[in-house]
Amino acid sequence: MTPAKRNILILLFAAGALAPAASAGQTAAETPGRPATDQQKSGEAVFYQNCTFCHEHEPLKRRLVPQFLGPTLIGLYRTKSPSDEAVRTVILKGVPKRMTGFQYTLTSLEVDDLIAYLKIR
Repeated sequence: MTPAKRNILILLFAAGALAPAASAGQTAAETPGRPATDQQKSGEAVFYQNCTFCHEHEPLKRRLVPQFLGPTLIGLYRTKSPSDEAVRTVILKGVPKRMTGFQYTLTSLEVDDLIAYLKIR
């Protein structure tokens, strides 16, 4: 085994061995970005089914596949602090020539769940 391969294996093992220790004692509600409530979990499902074609779910995808059409929604509520009504309007009506609206696709409950999920991302 070459020294480079050995170093990579050591790094992978260390990362795997340390990850559980770093998150020990944290519940899903305490972990940022992890859905904790049923509404957030439902919103995550809505996001995966309807939004991931244009909006990445993980920050790593932006670096690996930079041709995503829409802006990142990760941290939307932390960086811009939009009102729920403004986000609801964009989801339902869309943005002309940039984003299709989902007023005929999503129910009001699904939009509420999606907004609850976006708040934790």
